[in-house]
Amino acid sequence: MVDVIDIFDYVVPFTVKKMSEEDCCRLILEADQFDIVDVSAGEEPFEYSASTPTAPFYGPGYLVLKAVVGQAPIFFPLVNQMALKIAEIDPPFQVICGNVSGGMTPAFLLTLYLHKLYGERPIYIYAREMRKQHGSKEMLVGFERNPGIKPGMIALDFEELVNRANTTCHAALTLRASGLACDFAATLLDYRNPQAIKQRREIGLNQVSLTTLPVLLDVAESIGRFSRRVIEDYRRFLADPGQWQADNAGVIAKAVARKNAGKSS
Repeated sequence: MVDVIDIFDYVVPFTVKKMSEEDCCRLILEADQFDIVDVSAGEEPFEYSASTPTAPFYGPGYLVLKAVVGQAPIFFPLVNQMALKIAEIDPPFQVICGNVSGGMTPAFLLTLYLHKLYGERPIYIYAREMRKQHGSKEMLVGFERNPGIKPGMIALDFEELVNRANTTCHAALTLRASGLACDFAATLLDYRNPQAIKQRREIGLNQVSLTTLPVLLDVAESIGRFSRRVIEDYRRFLADPGQWQADNAGVIAKAVARKNAGKSS
């Protein structure tokens, strides 16, 4: 005989008590996966994943939120709080789609929390190869030949954080093209990138987030995590990434040159 263990009692902590947005930010900062460099002092900016050889994309801050998957005391509460927020949306979501790679694990955990809140578990699938373009149902792993998935079911796309929103929008369009209704995407942290806001608006996609990068910066400043100078510089970047890059073109050119020199050596 196999003993059945209630996962929410013995493995995954669960609560219906909501945390403040500021407390969620403190949890994220506690994970120690957020860095801001002082470009004005000669520190090299970060290269982002959207960067290409012809269009380098650099900035002063970097948050590796997907790394909290290895820190259970931080990871579980953040996803728990995300579930509480999502559960307030009506009607409930029937399919949860995690985006490769950082959205996969939290999205699966999210389905467990929503099961606890809804009384029945949403179907979990994940979307691959969404960075450059939206695709067909073959890119939705777990979708095809799934008897539980019916046309018109309500889907939620999930990423651990959203900066430029390309992956989120491509996944939402793929879910729609596959016969599902997808009007919402969720993320633990939204950068509030002006380009991403415009991109989501153009396809009618609503973004739900546990917090935003501007709020995280406010909390980081309030607890003295970074100097005011570098935080203000990062705020300038968030307000207008293109202008920030233009203002720091020389620093970025040096970073690109060092990167290219490393490849050729």
